[in-house]
Amino acid sequence: MEFTLDNITPQARAYFDRQLTFVREEVVQDKKPNKNGFLFLTQANDIPEWADEYTHEMWEPVGIAQLIANSADDIPMADVSFREETFKVRDFGIGYSYTIKELMQAQATNKQITTKRAEACRLGMEECLNRIQVYGDPTAKLFGWLSFPNTPRLPSASKIAGVTPSTVLGLLNTWVNSIQDTTETVAAPTRMFLAPADYNYIASTPLDLSGGAETTILQHFLKNNPYIKEVNNMIECKGAGPLGGNIVVIDSDNTFEHKMVQPFTQLPSQPVKYRFETYCLGRSGGTVSDFPLEGLIVELPV
Repeated sequence: MEFTLDNITPQARAYFDRQLTFVREEVVQDKKPNKNGFLFLTQANDIPEWADEYTHEMWEPVGIAQLIANSADDIPMADVSFREETFKVRDFGIGYSYTIKELMQAQATNKQITTKRAEACRLGMEECLNRIQVYGDPTAKLFGWLSFPNTPRLPSASKIAGVTPSTVLGLLNTWVNSIQDTTETVAAPTRMFLAPADYNYIASTPLDLSGGAETTILQHFLKNNPYIKEVNNMIECKGAGPLGGNIVVIDSDNTFEHKMVQPFTQLPSQPVKYRFETYCLGRSGGTVSDFPLEGLIVELPV
């Protein structure tokens, strides 16, 4: 006997619905995806789910106070300059299914159907959205955290791993200070991201290579730099340079935001021939910034 929708009982169909509902609810129990894009970028939900594009304003403060006389009538006016840019919203999809035979076997043995397929489906969607918000997608005309066109990029003549501690500290401080110089001290970066090899080097290498001090390069940098509050190990920095070298990312908590138009969403399960299929959608507008000069991407040599 073939297992089709035409020869299952109403009781069996009700059981199938309960099982599928359990799977749908179980797979969304985890609140926040354990992906770096989701962890380190603001997830903005200010775009309606039906939108196909959106306009984003990038602002820059203009105006500096100056010395005036008591009767001065030429006081400079503070203002903000901005430009509008239009970005696309893109759809992403994935799905999972259970055959009628699998559901009937679960009913007959009084076992709960596995949630592994649905979990793999959510993982696939989150991996896709993480890749989009970190790297972007040129074919979809979406920008990412590491590819936003207005973020300053600085080639470095020196690597981090294997370089003397004093040289590394000089590089780190120079990169942070360059943001202050570019923005005339308007921006003060608070965080830094390194590839695993570079992070592990500064986190484990003592400041005094002769053995006279236990303080590492990282500990000394965090203690003495007035701006950076956290340095993070981020795999996405590995090999992300234009020639395949590692990169260093410096910014603040709210410098960039990902336009999460629609997070992982499961549509109602639909019967299709010999199985129940559940389609899942996600929508992203890529990553944008109001003030990209607050960030910096350093390109290390290969």
